[in-house]
Order: sequence, then structure tokens, then C-alpha cells
Amino acid sequence: MRMYFISTGSEFPYYYYLGVKSALKVNKEITLFYTQVPGGEYFKKLIEEEKDLTVSKIELDRELPILNFDFYTSTTTKKMQQNWKKVLIFDYLIWKTVSENGGIIMGLDSITTKSWEELLGDKEMFCPKYRTNDYKMHGVIVRKGSQLAKQIFEDVKTVVSGQNIKGKHRAIVDGKYQWGGAGIIAYLNNVLENEDKIATQDISDRTKPLFASSNKNINNYNEKNYPVSNKRKFRFHLLGLVHLPTSEKYMACAFTQKNVKLAKMLLSLGHEVFLYGSEGSDAPCTKFIQTHTLKDIRDAWGEGDNRYEIGYDWHKKQFKHDFNSERKLVTLKYYQNCIKEINKIKRPDDFLLISQGQYQKSIYTKTGLFLNCEFGIGYRGSDKKNFRAFESSYLQNFTYGSENPFKSINGDHYSRVIPNYFDPKDFIFSKKKKDYYLYIGRIIRRKGVWIAIKATEAIGAKLILVGQKDPKIDVTKLPPHCEYQGFADIEKRKKLMSEAIATFVPTLYLEAFAGTHIESMLSGTPPITTNFGVFPETIPDYLNGKIGFKCNTLQDFVDAGRKAKEVNCLFVRKYAERFLMNNVKWEYQKWFEDLSQLYLSSKNLKIKGWHYISS
Repeated sequence: MRMYFISTGSEFPYYYYLGVKSALKVNKEITLFYTQVPGGEYFKKLIEEEKDLTVSKIELDRELPILNFDFYTSTTTKKMQQNWKKVLIFDYLIWKTVSENGGIIMGLDSITTKSWEELLGDKEMFCPKYRTNDYKMHGVIVRKGSQLAKQIFEDVKTVVSGQNIKGKHRAIVDGKYQWGGAGIIAYLNNVLENEDKIATQDISDRTKPLFASSNKNINNYNEKNYPVSNKRKFRFHLLGLVHLPTSEKYMACAFTQKNVKLAKMLLSLGHEVFLYGSEGSDAPCTKFIQTHTLKDIRDAWGEGDNRYEIGYDWHKKQFKHDFNSERKLVTLKYYQNCIKEINKIKRPDDFLLISQGQYQKSIYTKTGLFLNCEFGIGYRGSDKKNFRAFESSYLQNFTYGSENPFKSINGDHYSRVIPNYFDPKDFIFSKKKKDYYLYIGRIIRRKGVWIAIKATEAIGAKLILVGQKDPKIDVTKLPPHCEYQGFADIEKRKKLMSEAIATFVPTLYLEAFAGTHIESMLSGTPPITTNFGVFPETIPDYLNGKIGFKCNTLQDFVDAGRKAKEVNCLFVRKYAERFLMNNVKWEYQKWFEDLSQLYLSSKNLKIKGWHYISS
């Protein structure tokens, strides 16, 4: 499906150049319209560099009434009015184009996805939302022949002729155009009245908005902070799990979550991913290599329950595995096949991504790659011979101390702290809260479930509990203010988290990361946690009480529950966005580039590793 950019100004700044360049990396069907040949170096540079780009001039009717109206406020300078009129013209031209031909509307964005058409599904239009509930126009996808798009353009034509339109929002007030008056308001009014005809989701992880301004210094800022990517491309061998397929179906498993989302991030960066694991795996990858079957899993851990492909009802109990026991036959088969298949296709500079530390030691010791990486250490049992990325500084330092008790040791430049990462599509942000608190996780004492129960009892509030049960706690005999709702899939989690007053994450052991409390923040809901493990990192003292609450005593938990209603939910969400996949992936990219440089230096003494300085 073709993407459309329109340049209406006399200049073609760097952020236009970068937006079109990044789009061409994922889609060769792109048209750049312009109303006048723009000045500056970047337009000419783009035309010279990109032979696949279609460039076309649009002749604009200079008699359009829109050009003779004032902009929406008396404080607007003449230059600002001229600039916003160009935006209004852009809206007119873009809706004319997509209503006739279909396509994707893009603006000042750096584009990172190849799967735009999948977002449209069977609807007439896809209308994105970026972190809030407001529909946005950049990223709209229009199916050719869409009647809704044609109606939007009819309303746009009405507005540019100087007349108002019906709907929730007004395009012209007191004879002056409102912001987005020609296109955005017509778009919003029609979408709000025809939500059954559209698909929508948050696509903030698929585009990177750029700074736009008439200030010349903005070009310098964008060039420095958003360079045209010349990142290195790598090949990764990603080790899946023995006891489960690598699939979003099993995202209740923390290892599965990390593997699925890491594969997505690596592919979005242009890398190759070879995934090894069980039949039934459907995580995105360059190539999937099956190492064992679902029958192998059922033979090892099944209970004869044929309703489930792994042979037991994992919604009601914890996943079965052999991490801490004698290895099953299926595990030995997995080891053997991973080794065989990796050795068939490996290259010396490939990365081996180890998801479960020493549990997978027989694989990484027999494949002989230099770049063995434990990429998401939230567990005990990592191998110091590997390159390691820890989920928290707490766990990194705990691990160093455990490996070197009572010693003063040096750090490791190639060991990193990279936090867990989250997909924005898995969350709904909501400012509106219902009258309950939430506990979500395994129903076990060490997760602090009784703290959540006692604190909400003291407040006199309802507590909803969801998660895999433990036989030591009878969920049918909980106090009357508690409601156990069983297993929560992604859709149920979205709703429960976004509508809760707060989420209790009062873990008694030292949490390596505790993804639940970040998931809660991404829903706009403050977490209430203990004050050790990872929590002092993710809820720093200066933000305690603003994005979440760290507690030491039962009184602290009770006070936090009462104060949670006063928290600014949008501020909570904004803080947590640093943990979204589209942000964390760059930390991985930097780590892998540093490791690749180290590998190159190990093969050629003339190449610098740690001492390397780029030009």
C-alpha cells in the first residue's frame, strides 16, 4: 500500500528528509508531493539518493477561500498564520489523494514497521492512537474505495470553501479557523460517528515523532539526536524454551514474554533472527527451527488433559519444567537439536541469545560462538563467562557479590543493565478508575498476597486477585472483601489494570524486576510495592508517591492505598514509557554494536575494541 508525504513549504528541512528515508526502509511505494520546489540541501539530497521514490508536484488553487481566513487566535503572528495555512493545505491535499487512491498518511515521523496493512484488517480505515485516547491523523490507513474517506474529503472541501461542518468539533469559530480546521476536524468528526468502520490501536512503538519548527536550530538538534540510521545488522540465534512453545499464547511465562518481544525488537531493527524451540511456536522470526514436538512436552509434563496442547490446564496452576530437577528426555532432545542446527548455519560473528542461563549451558559450550549473550537476566544462575545484560542494577550487583563473596572486584564494561520491555498494544491507559484495588500474579505468600489482603481490609476496599493458584492458599476462603477471578489473559489484564485505583506488588523476596508494576504504570495505575530489590530503582525517592509507592510497614501500605486516588495517572504513564519496546531496543542495539566491535578486535589486532572511537 502506498504511503504519501506532502511538502507545502519553501524549505525541506532535515526532519522531512529523515521521515521519508526511514519510510523507504520499510516500503518502496512512496510518493512525495510538493507544492513548490523547496530550498535547502535535503530535498536535492533525497532525490539523488532514493531512486525508488516517486516525486510529484501538485498545483494548488490559490483562490481557495481558506487562504483568506485568519487563524484561530489574535496572538498568532503573521508567520505562524502562514505556516498553519500550509498545514491546512496539506490536510486538503492528503485527503483528496487517499480518498481517491487509498493509502497511508504519513507526516513528521520516523517509521519502524513493515506491517502497516495488517493494522487495517477488514475495516475501511485504520485510525491510530498515540499513548492517549485521541485519534491521530499521521499513520491513518485508508482502503481504496472507502466511503468514510470520501465523506471526510467532502467535509474538507466544505471547510476550505469557507463553510462550517456539522459534528462534535467546529472547524471555524467566529470567522477564524481552528487548529487542524481543514482536515483533522473533518477527520475526527467522521471517525467519532463511524467507529464501527475503523480499526485502531496505539502505534507509538511504530513511529518516532520528530521535532518540527521554523527555528533553523531545530535542524541541528534533529541531525544530532535522530541521525539517519547506519546501524549495523547482525544475525541472532534465539534459544526458545523446552517446556512451552514460544508464542504469545503463553505470555504468562516471563521467559516467553522476553523471547517473543525481543524477536520483534530485533526484526524491527533490521536484524535476522533464527528461533529454536517447540512445535507450536509462532513468534516472529526470520526462520523457525523446530527442536521438539508438543507430544514431547505432553509426555514429560502432561496430565492427560486433551483440552490443552501441553497436556494440562496451565491457567489454574504454575507451568511445569525441570529447571531444578533431573533433565527430562525432551530437554536432552532440545539440547541436541539446538546444537546440531546452530552448528549447521552459524557464522563466526553470529550472536547466540541465551534466555535461561546455565540451564542452556550444554548448548552454548558446544556451539563455540564468541558472542554468547544472556540478554535478560532476571534469574539466579547466569554464567560469568557469557556477556550479560541484567534486568536491574540490584541483580547485577547481587550476582557480582554472590560470585565473589567478601572481595573487592572490578566491574565489567560489557555487562549491561537493560530493563525489561513492554509492548504498548498490551495496555489501555485510563484516567477513570473503578472502586477496587488489584493484585495480579502468582497467588503465593512470597509475592506478598497477604499484605495486599490486609491493607485493603484496613482501608475497607475491594481487592480483585488474578493469577495462577498455589495449593497452599485456598482462594475459596479469602476474606469477604476479596474476589479471586482466576487467570487473566492479555485483554482481561488490560481492563483490570487500567481501571484499578492501584496495583499491589508487595513482593517479600528481592525482585529482579517485577514486570507487573511497570505494566500497572503503563496503564496509568500506580503500583504499591515493597522497598527493596528492583523497586528503589524503578520508583526513585524523588518520585515516590507520584508514580508509585514504596512501603516498609503495613501502615505504609494502608497509607499508600488511600493516597493512590490522588496520583496523576497521565504522569505515571508518561514515566513508564521509557520501558516500551521502541525505547529499550536502542539499548540492545548499542550493546550488540559494542560486542560486535569487541569481536572484530579479537580477530584483528589492528582493529580497536574497547578503545574504538567512531568518526
